[in-house]
Amino acid sequence: MAYSKSRQRIATGMALSLTVGMWASSITPSLGETNAPVPLAQANNAFSDIGGHLYQAEILRAASLGFIAGPGDGTFLPNNTVTREQAVSIILSATGVTDDQLVGIPNPFRDVPANRWSVNKIAYAANNNIVAGRGPGVFDPTATVTRAELMAMLKNVADTTFSGRAIGAPTAFTDTSGHWANDTITYLSSYCGVATPLNERGTIFAPNVGATRAFTAAAIVRLYDCGQATTSTQVNTTPPQSTTPQIVSSYQSFSLAPGFSPDPVTGSGISGGGDPVPNACGFGGDINLAGSPDHILTVTQPFNYLRINVTSNDDVSFVMQNAQNGVFTCVDDSDGTLLPQFEGAVAAGTYYLWVGDFVANTGFPYEIALTEFSPTASTNTSATSAFAQELLTAHNRYRAAAGTSNLTWSPALATTAQQWADQLAANGGNLAHSNTNAGENLAAAGPPGNRSLTALVDLWGAERQFFIPGLPFPAVSITGNWADVGHYTQMIWRNTTEVGCGMAVGGGQDILVCQYNPPGNITGQQP
Repeated sequence: MAYSKSRQRIATGMALSLTVGMWASSITPSLGETNAPVPLAQANNAFSDIGGHLYQAEILRAASLGFIAGPGDGTFLPNNTVTREQAVSIILSATGVTDDQLVGIPNPFRDVPANRWSVNKIAYAANNNIVAGRGPGVFDPTATVTRAELMAMLKNVADTTFSGRAIGAPTAFTDTSGHWANDTITYLSSYCGVATPLNERGTIFAPNVGATRAFTAAAIVRLYDCGQATTSTQVNTTPPQSTTPQIVSSYQSFSLAPGFSPDPVTGSGISGGGDPVPNACGFGGDINLAGSPDHILTVTQPFNYLRINVTSNDDVSFVMQNAQNGVFTCVDDSDGTLLPQFEGAVAAGTYYLWVGDFVANTGFPYEIALTEFSPTASTNTSATSAFAQELLTAHNRYRAAAGTSNLTWSPALATTAQQWADQLAANGGNLAHSNTNAGENLAAAGPPGNRSLTALVDLWGAERQFFIPGLPFPAVSITGNWADVGHYTQMIWRNTTEVGCGMAVGGGQDILVCQYNPPGNITGQQP
């Protein structure tokens, strides 16, 4: 099986099929990342994108109460995730905290600057035990708040602001046992159904998945309504206390999904500590670790490939524990050096990361980097690699036959093409165009390794049989549909001068992404 996709650069609509597609990109607003949330800007809370949504009623109620707003364009963006600072802002609005109450509170977090819109709110929430940081002095305000973290914030509000509610039967979630927030999630499932299964069905809570705007609105409205309720069955009870302490990192925490940017993400710290390495590592107990993880990695979507490098001037080692099943991965030396490197597939979930050393109670500075790019992929970006040369030859054969000049290899395009190929592979191999400003051809064929790079390019070149030369785009196909020749015309486009490609395996097939500059398939121009 093989199929491919090409794009027309000037497009006003979107039409997708199994074999070809035309893509019009859009930019999703980022609410509260650098500015305060935008006030509600439409009448009657009539959001245009929540009709029939699972949480439509709760969204409208949250908006009417002034807890949460849309971006001001008539939409609500229900499936966008919420950042940690946005969650704090929404919760404080729901609990009636006024601007006067936010003045003069010391800010305990070094990564929340004094001029940030959320600084006073975060400081208030921290000083009132509504939120905790992700490490000493670190709040990570723009990171996505997980469903578990949202529940932790709401439980603190429930205990202090809305205490004394009647407790119902808890939900038995099948994926929270052993999670640091298990008791919190269980408790809030019995607290007017604040904690509910993912998408309100089944028995999975998905604690490490990012909380959407819709779910956040629903959970806070339920908590608010539960706290406002008066009932003859009201009892005063002390909520059960968690027996599982919340684990926080000593240094940076990372929340990643395929296609993350910038790549790599980096951090630093001091190795070692007073605790011996777990016996599961098989290192003989000689490596010393800190009691708390140095870093926490939250993987919100699975990676087909992720590499973690640790560098230091001293001999250090790397230990990673899967928080879901407790399994340890331990690396001492890699690639003939004393420095550790992990690489491979990583499932969605939470991972605790330590950097250890061999000198008890003596730490060494280190740096850590996480990347989706394999060393092989980095090699492929070079114009002199066999990968680049085969693809250039395959492209230029078609260009020579069409009378256009040869393309040159662009390492920059190859880098972004590889990143998108990795993203498509991580998403199961379904072809979709990136938001690049370059031209882009996509091809996929399986099983992996069944076709050469040249054969994949020939999938695009086969469209030449339908091409009409000498006419302006899009009147270039004998079928009347430009998409039937769109890959071929991009390859031979006379104004295009450079190409870069990336390759990945996903969904049981090879995925080839090639990007072109300047882009082709421009309306009114001849190929």
